Amino acid sequence: MANYWEKIKWRLPKNFSRIVFLLEALLALFIISGVAISFLDLIRYLNIIISQPPLQTYEVLRTFLGHILLLVIGLELVIMLVRHTPSSVVEVLLYAIARKIIMEAKTTLDVLIGVVALGGLFLLIKTYKNLHPRKTIRRKRCYSKFKYANMGG
Repeated sequence: MANYWEKIKWRLPKNFSRIVFLLEALLALFIISGVAISFLDLIRYLNIIISQPPLQTYEVLRTFLGHILLLVIGLELVIMLVRHTPSSVVEVLLYAIARKIIMEAKTTLDVLIGVVALGGLFLLIKTYKNLHPRKTIRRKRCYSKFKYANMGG
């Protein structure tokens, strides 16, 4: 029994990471399907915005923007689940804070706190990019071979 445990012990982390990856992919599919279904609500919101008198469209438009940002947050969450990078986490936070400012900021202090939080995230992004510059990837031009091969020459 101890020998069996020794064999399995080294496989467990690898198997757990596979299971977690599959569960994350399944969650991402659920989020994508939820966003796709909720996309139809945007069309309904547009009809409501068009049919409302001008003085009443503010609240409907605010709700419409909140709904759009919620869908964007869902899609960014899918990217975060798939990519596992710090930049994807920061992007989700950016959209979440922007939605919070638009939807729930009642006072100037609420807006100020949201703007300071957004500024902090942008500072974090700039600092991270300076510490870890991206490697530039050059594309190879492979199409020139096919261009001349199809000309019969």
